[in-house]
Amino acid sequence: MHPRLAEAQGYVHEVLDQVWETDVLTHRIWTGADLADWAVVRPQVERSIKQAAIENARELAGREGVIFHLDPFSLSPTKEDNSRYYCSKLVWRAYLDAPGGPNLQRAWGMGGILPSLFYVSPDDLYFSSHQVQSADVGGWGIGRFLARIWSPAHITLVDPVGRRTGYDPVLGSVSEIPGAAYYAPPEALHETMTANNAGEGWQIIVTGYDDGEFVLEHRYLASGTMISAASGTTTIGQTDVYPVFDPQHPIYLPLTLQ
Repeated sequence: MHPRLAEAQGYVHEVLDQVWETDVLTHRIWTGADLADWAVVRPQVERSIKQAAIENARELAGREGVIFHLDPFSLSPTKEDNSRYYCSKLVWRAYLDAPGGPNLQRAWGMGGILPSLFYVSPDDLYFSSHQVQSADVGGWGIGRFLARIWSPAHITLVDPVGRRTGYDPVLGSVSEIPGAAYYAPPEALHETMTANNAGEGWQIIVTGYDDGEFVLEHRYLASGTMISAASGTTTIGQTDVYPVFDPQHPIYLPLTLQ
């Protein structure tokens, strides 16, 4: 029997499809469709704990009144909220509620303390595991550029020579930058952009398709690099341009106790 995947895929009209279970080998993550990078995270726990985590995920998926979506930046789905889940929170909670299960969360640096009080990120799952199997797919490296937006808006990445990947108001989407990938799941207020060798001179264009607030995040997935985030309001057809910077590392000041 092939491995199975339980996924909190976000808000869709059919409530039962907000979390689904499928064959890993036919999923777009495994086949490479819309794939930028992936890692398999295997906590070093007893098989009974893994089985209990699977059962917990299935129970949450079928629980009446539970909503699954892709908006961890909303104030509502905090860690203690048992009615709203997103992808990484589903995995964290499933293991945490298993008898003897681990807490798959780890805050990195001073900047990670406050978010960790409320949210569980995919980075928490990755860096907290003692056994991680990762893969470099299609030339992607650990230092790749990643941009995400949670909002009623689309994103477009523009390189220094004017090539674009992402949303286009006429074509729907364009893919002109070699090695860049744009993923905009239907019916979800969340879009992702990945690229190689981005940096100074690149830009991100935010184009509104409705009225509301947005949160834009971009970073490099190299160890220790900082996350750049911006938020604002948008309207239908409004465009905002944000510069991309080279990877930046946090500076920690020494603390002296007397």
